[in-house]
Amino acid sequence: MKIELWDTIESGLLGIIVPMKTGVTWSNQAGGFACCHPELEGIYIPLRTWDDTKIDPFYDTWGQPYSPAPVRALLLNFGLDQWLEPIPSSEHKTNGEAWVWAKIKEIPTDDNWLLPEILRPLSGTPCVITYPNSD
Repeated sequence: MKIELWDTIESGLLGIIVPMKTGVTWSNQAGGFACCHPELEGIYIPLRTWDDTKIDPFYDTWGQPYSPAPVRALLLNFGLDQWLEPIPSSEHKTNGEAWVWAKIKEIPTDDNWLLPEILRPLSGTPCVITYPNSD
């Protein structure tokens, strides 16, 4: 089963896709005017409302080599830095607007109250941040 998120996401949601064997593939329009449609099997977790007044360091980009700096900027700009962090090095090469690899923070069990309950069992797991595309 494939679920295309762009209708839901275009209404203003920012969420993550956590890769895992589910039989459900998620896709979103990404990459700005490149109009890419990447796919990832896993679960989708909406996190917050998209704020289009914030600066997106991935605006209208696609296929950039992975770099933690713009990921960190995205997380800080959109208030996700308490839950997510850049992946130090990544084999994931498809980063760009509306499709950004990060990971759920690794929080020790005794401090895992810092994560929303739905993210606690996923601590340390890579994920894709996806949100409305500018095209």
